[in-house]
Amino acid sequence: MSRPPQTTEPHGTDPAASGFQQRIVALVGETRRVDIRKHETLPTERVLVELLPQVLEKLHAGTALARDVLERFDGASDDAVGIDEPMRPEQTGEFYLGVDGLVFDGANHSRVADLAFIASTELWQKLRRVEALHEGMERWDVVGELGSGLRRVIKTFTALEHVLAEEEGLEPELGFESQLETSLEVRRQYTRLRRSIAGDGTPESEQALVARLRGIGTRIAMLIGREVYTELRIGDRIEIRKLQARILAWLRDPQVAVGHRLLQDLVGFGDLLAQVSRRQELVEHDHAALREALEASTGTLMPADQLIALQRLDGLDPELDALIATEERRAPRWRPVLERLLGQLGVGPGGASW
Repeated sequence: MSRPPQTTEPHGTDPAASGFQQRIVALVGETRRVDIRKHETLPTERVLVELLPQVLEKLHAGTALARDVLERFDGASDDAVGIDEPMRPEQTGEFYLGVDGLVFDGANHSRVADLAFIASTELWQKLRRVEALHEGMERWDVVGELGSGLRRVIKTFTALEHVLAEEEGLEPELGFESQLETSLEVRRQYTRLRRSIAGDGTPESEQALVARLRGIGTRIAMLIGREVYTELRIGDRIEIRKLQARILAWLRDPQVAVGHRLLQDLVGFGDLLAQVSRRQELVEHDHAALREALEASTGTLMPADQLIALQRLDGLDPELDALIATEERRAPRWRPVLERLLGQLGVGPGGASW
């Protein structure tokens, strides 16, 4: 997915830039309006009939638009096709982080062409995979591939619009969100769900059990309704949907023993959700934030700006979460927790291990 280094100088204001921006804004808006959630519970045949044509349309439009932008800003659109090595699923995070890296590389004045090249290449590869979907596949495999196609369109073109506006002196119209910000929001939502599951301990009565499971069901419904839901891993979404269905079934016939087993399964799932903090971008972010906070904790009180920054770590660790929740100011209460967490990340108080 690489292209030869370019020596492009800043373009200034290209007369075609505004037109490209409006095409990008329109495509991203249309793509965001495709609601994949309602297809997660449908049979594969209906998903292919109802959702597949919409995704194919967006991928075709995105590939054509990316090639137009590339031809205008680089004159090398022919190089954007014919790349035959599709990105493997485990490389998806690398793709998103690579896009982020280009967006924030202000010294690179060929960012528009570079992002257009990436978009044309990746969307073309994704188009080939989507065209290969068929009725014999599992529903979630189909939904996952189609959802991935929609996310690629949104990610690449929000990034491209951001850079195009910056390079060409235009007012950005789309909100670009880095992979770090997306992962932080996923962690926030998972933390809320985990706290809803944990509640205030084991329910002591049937009434308390009903209230707990109903509350968890409500929290799950709220998560599914949030924009970040489609950014969750397919495996997590599958389990969330299964648990939601079990909760709804149990509420229609609330048997106490069955309810407690269901709650135990939810607790186990909540523990798995905590592993979101192992994402590469979160590990790097958390390490930097912990290091900065530890260096600032040498006095009697934690600086106010550090307390605000530490709120972004909510959900990383129960002891840290408690300090954040109580707005603890005393630095000596923070230091051992910060040192322990740095050690768990493979980073001791003396310095980073990478």
